[in-house]
Amino acid sequence: ELTKFAINATASKQNNLINSTINIKPVANIKGSASAIFPIHGISAKVQAAWQQDNLFISAFKLRNHTPITQTVANNTLRGDWLSATLMQEQLNPFAEEGDSTWLYLVSDKPFQQVVEEIER
Repeated sequence: ELTKFAINATASKQNNLINSTINIKPVANIKGSASAIFPIHGISAKVQAAWQQDNLFISAFKLRNHTPITQTVANNTLRGDWLSATLMQEQLNPFAEEGDSTWLYLVSDKPFQQVVEEIER
């Protein structure tokens, strides 16, 4: 339900959307990149929005392939302690071509910045 909420919110460009029925609130002061979660260099992951529901966090990232070749990203290759990961598409076309970007939704029990810091240690 949390992932579905985030997908709908980003699709409608309502990143500050609140759902009081299921206690989902936007997380303020989100900044940074999560590119460290990928074993492949050349893929950027920039946070676009994040929400919290009780002790769970979901972060929406815009992924982009910055390489001249097609890249495949898969949930089982992501670094970090994520409870779930949802990719809108796994294949990213070469940079500056249509299809060079997609959305990634990550659920964790802490803010994404903490997960990324643990990866980078």
